[in-house]
Amino acid sequence: MPPNESKRQKRLREKAEVEAKERTRLKAEAEKPKGLRRFMRWLATDYNWLKTFIGPLVAAFLFFLKAQTDKQKQTDKELSGNLVGPYVGPSAGYGNGDTSRLKNVSDSGKETFSQSIFSLPPKTKKGPNVEGVLIDKYDNPEFVKTGGVSIRIGNTFKSIAASFLFQPIDVLPLRGSGCALSKPLMIGVKGNRLYVSVSFDDLESNKPIGKMEYNHFSLWDDDRLDYDFDKKTQRKFEVRDYKGYIALSVEYFYNPDPTQANVYIAGYLVDNDQIQIMNTGRPSVGNYLPASFDTCIKKNDRNAIAIAEDKIGGINSIFGHPNLKKHKK
Repeated sequence: MPPNESKRQKRLREKAEVEAKERTRLKAEAEKPKGLRRFMRWLATDYNWLKTFIGPLVAAFLFFLKAQTDKQKQTDKELSGNLVGPYVGPSAGYGNGDTSRLKNVSDSGKETFSQSIFSLPPKTKKGPNVEGVLIDKYDNPEFVKTGGVSIRIGNTFKSIAASFLFQPIDVLPLRGSGCALSKPLMIGVKGNRLYVSVSFDDLESNKPIGKMEYNHFSLWDDDRLDYDFDKKTQRKFEVRDYKGYIALSVEYFYNPDPTQANVYIAGYLVDNDQIQIMNTGRPSVGNYLPASFDTCIKKNDRNAIAIAEDKIGGINSIFGHPNLKKHKK
C-alpha cells in the first residue's frame, strides 16, 4: 500500500486494478479465433493431427492398391487358361438341356458345377484388345443348366444349349448357302463372355490380313482392318476391312425369356475360291427380314468380286457406319 494512502483511496485503487484485469481478459477473449478460423489455426500450429489421420489413410490406400493388383492377377490367370478344372462328360455338340459335360469333381469327391472348361489362349500385343461379348445371363446358374443360345447367321438359325458353349464349337456350314469352307467360325463362352475365333482374308488376293483367336488377335494388319467394341454395353464388336465392308460383326440382344439369349453374326469369309456372305438383319439396324440372307459366291464366276462387294456392301454396320451399298456412287 502506498504511504499515507487512506482507506478510501485504497478501495478505489483495488477496484481499478480489478477492472483493468477484466478488460485485459475480455480483450484476449475477443482476439481468440472462432469456428473454422480456430480450427485452421490449430491445423497450422498442431501437427498431432497428422498422426491421427494420415496413417490410416495411407494404410487404406495401400490396401486398395493391393486389392486391385490381386484382381488383375486373377483376371490374367483366367485369360491364360490356368483355371481349367477337371472335366467329365461327352464332347461338345448341339442340343438342349444336357449338362452332363459340365460336371466337375471337387477335392472332396462331390460333383460341382463349373464354367471353367474353356481355356482362353494367352493374350498377345498384336492388334486391338479383345474383351469378348458380354452375355450376362450366364451369371445365372439356371440359365447355364437349362437355357439356350440362339445364333442367327444370315438366314441360318441355330439353337445351342448354353452349356455346350463352354467348349468352342464351329457354327459353319450355313444351311443352304452352298459354301463348304475349310476354315471354321468358332464361338465359345468363358464365364459370361462369348468369344470368336476366325480368320480374315483379303477379298481379292486371299492374303491373310487378320486372325482373331478368342481373346486376342494373333494376326492384325492395321492398314487393312478396323475394329470397334462397344465399351458401354460390352455386347457387340465389329471388324471392317480397308474398304469399309463389314468383315465380321457379333452382337448379343437381350431376350425377355430367361431361358434364351440371342446372338447375331454377320460378315463375310474368304476361303480359297469361295466367298461366304452372311447378311443378318438386327433389331437395332432394321427389320429381321428381308435384309437377312446367306450367299456363297465362287471366285471363278464372272464378275465374282464385283457381285460379292455389292452384296457385302448391303451389310449394315452395328455402329452406324454408312451402308456402302446405299452410299456407293
